[in-house]
Parts: sequence; structure tokens; C-alpha cells
Amino acid sequence: MDVLEEKSDAAQNIEDYVLEREYLKTYIKHMDKILSDNEKLVFNMYAEGYSYKEIADKLKTTPKKVDNILQKVKRKLRET
Repeated sequence: MDVLEEKSDAAQNIEDYVLEREYLKTYIKHMDKILSDNEKLVFNMYAEGYSYKEIADKLKTTPKKVDNILQKVKRKLRET
């Protein structure tokens, strides 16, 4: 009986993984439609773990501008 339960758990894990990937693909496509190129760039850098200061330095802007962009991204994602 344990072998059957293990297979069932494995099948459920695979199904969950596939559903999660599909959800993420759909969400990424949605983000591509509603965010500007600059917003996507800043968001991706932030998601990769860069600090506001690091992003600002790389983009030759200020940390406050980075904060404003990320606030706008959050607002857009909440509204849709």
C-alpha cells in the first residue's frame, strides 16, 4: 500500500509543478503587457536581489527613482 501512496504523492507533486509553471508563464506574459521595458528591467533586477542603490548605480539614476518605479510596478500589478 505504501508504494501506491508514494506514486500518488509523486503524481500529485508533478501535477502541482506543472500547474505552477503554467501559472507563472501566464503571469509573466501579463507582466510583459502591462509593464514598460524600464519597469521590467528594474523589477527583474530587484527580484534577482539587487538593492535599490545597486540598481540605481547600474542604471545611472537615484535610489528614490528606483523606489518610485517599483511602487508603480506594485500598483500596476495590484490593479490588474
